Amino acid sequence: MLVFDNYQDTRADALARGSAGGSFTPLLRIIALTHESHLRWFGGNVEVALAQLEQARALATESGVHALDSLLAAQFVYVHAYAGEFEKAEGHLAAMAAVDTPRRLDRSHYHFLASWVAWLRGDAEAAWQHALAAEGVRELHAPFPELVVQVVLAQLLRDRGDPLGAQRYAQRYLARANALVAAMGNKLVGFFCLCTEAWFALLDDEPPRALDPLRRAFAWGAASGTLQHPWWRPDMMAALCGLALAHGIEPEYARRLVRVHRFPPPSRHAEAAEHWPYPIKIYALGGFRVVREGKPLAAAARSQSRPLALLKALVAEGARGVSASRIAEIVWPDEVAGDRPNRLEVNLHRLRKLLGSNAAVVSVDGRLGLDPASVWVDVWCFERVRRRAHDELVKALGAREAVALATTEKLLRLYRGPFLGGEAERAVYRGPDGLAAPPILPRLQASGGRVEDVPVGDVHRRNHHGREHQKAEPER
Repeated sequence: MLVFDNYQDTRADALARGSAGGSFTPLLRIIALTHESHLRWFGGNVEVALAQLEQARALATESGVHALDSLLAAQFVYVHAYAGEFEKAEGHLAAMAAVDTPRRLDRSHYHFLASWVAWLRGDAEAAWQHALAAEGVRELHAPFPELVVQVVLAQLLRDRGDPLGAQRYAQRYLARANALVAAMGNKLVGFFCLCTEAWFALLDDEPPRALDPLRRAFAWGAASGTLQHPWWRPDMMAALCGLALAHGIEPEYARRLVRVHRFPPPSRHAEAAEHWPYPIKIYALGGFRVVREGKPLAAAARSQSRPLALLKALVAEGARGVSASRIAEIVWPDEVAGDRPNRLEVNLHRLRKLLGSNAAVVSVDGRLGLDPASVWVDVWCFERVRRRAHDELVKALGAREAVALATTEKLLRLYRGPFLGGEAERAVYRGPDGLAAPPILPRLQASGGRVEDVPVGDVHRRNHHGREHQKAEPER
């Protein structure tokens, strides 16, 4: 496997210049293009990586140089599998398998990639079998591919419901990875291992244990500009980005990963969604404002009363959506019923234009709603965290009191005031239950070991240990 420590490596630029200038033989030019393509893949520039591979393939055909056909096919697999083009990826896997080579490292590389493609396609058993076949690389004493394969086996063991087996692998590969990083300076393998270690902690529902490996991994990723790694798992990296954003760990790097890979918001740890770089954020507690791509709507946009009234109604009716007829009745109560559908259609168009996205407002089977993948709403997030706070506080009789308290802190940070507080038409919208006035929050009683409900103001003034609570700064 070709692996480099930094996709911006100046050696790649030198190779590319030599290749473009015609000073290299066809073999060296193919090597240069393949090398550069792999580095661009690590940097997340998939289109350029694919174009360079196409150049290398055309050059191999033109010159009759086929010594690197297996390697070239492997790089095509990386690019197409990442893009979700599995049929193309499997075509190149077949080309790798057809190459008659005595090199066992090439065979191991084939099984490694076949395992990854099988996993991406949802075939867990095939992924496991190919990973076991790739483990034969251990006999070759090639440190990097051996370690990467062991990381993959550990992840697949977790997927198969064997956390103890995965932990045994983890202890072994982490020790060897640290030694490899120290001896060779190749930190990419350390990045892969640390991300996996943090991922396992999240799977064990122990986010605090994930923070140190995540901090170390993302520090190197940010410094090197690395946006990919072998055996790329979107589910793992999306969850780690959510955790990083929630704890202020390399936030710009985490946001860049989210945007480049178009990760959906994490579902396992819903409170991380507060920090996710949604294209659109709507704040309806303590007023009403809309933030698009990090910037508040311009004054001219805010003057469009009917589209904004429609948006407020969509927020008020909740995350599950509402019938189009109900929305039209809320926004145009004095209109003749037959005129409402036309007004709704016109203002839906205006609202999508205002938000800068046709996908922001979705319509399914006559029901309207805001797209949860592109729109974040503070009041909906508050409701999710409030439910989680109650669940955690119920569990706080055991060892989860710290988690419960942290969840309540998130509630206090999210709550900025009553639903649509200060808005003239506030009474028109029903909104979530209990948020028209300061809500009731669950709290662990100081004595007696039971959960009680208290007004948010009381929680702001003093938490259950008697310490004064300082309200957090608003999130961006």
